[in-house]
Amino acid sequence: MLMCEATTALEPDAIAAFKALGDAQRGAPEQAMLNVQHATGGGVLNPVVDHVGDITHRMSHMAQYNQALGREKVEKTYRWLTNPYGFAREFNENLRNNARYRQMSEHQLRTKVSQLLMTYAAEHAKSRPLEADRILILIVEQVVGMREHREVLVHCVIGG
Repeated sequence: MLMCEATTALEPDAIAAFKALGDAQRGAPEQAMLNVQHATGGGVLNPVVDHVGDITHRMSHMAQYNQALGREKVEKTYRWLTNPYGFAREFNENLRNNARYRQMSEHQLRTKVSQLLMTYAAEHAKSRPLEADRILILIVEQVVGMREHREVLVHCVIGG
């Protein structure tokens, strides 16, 4: 597990704010993630929404020790989204197969997952730092809008 350490101690109010941020992620945003995963029924989207949701918690819960975790979650998510096979391609295949298994139309499942992803994004946007929120928005755009975003993702995740 990769960890970053601060060179100076944080003020108690900053530690309290980080703790509150991490705790907030475990409420409605966590439930929204579970709702997406249940609706999707498995596939490439599920670990992505899990990891992205956990980034806020990982970055914040070790603040009291002047440390931050989460880089591995960002790196894994980046690899899934930029895999040469194609995140959108794999997501669409998963959606098609899961809809068939559930005996519903692909359109119905896509609509339900899209709505739940918007709720997921909205719940995270209530408490998320801006950069993490930009990554989350890119994921939602990739799934819902199927936008090409490799350059923007690289900029958001690694500043390239």
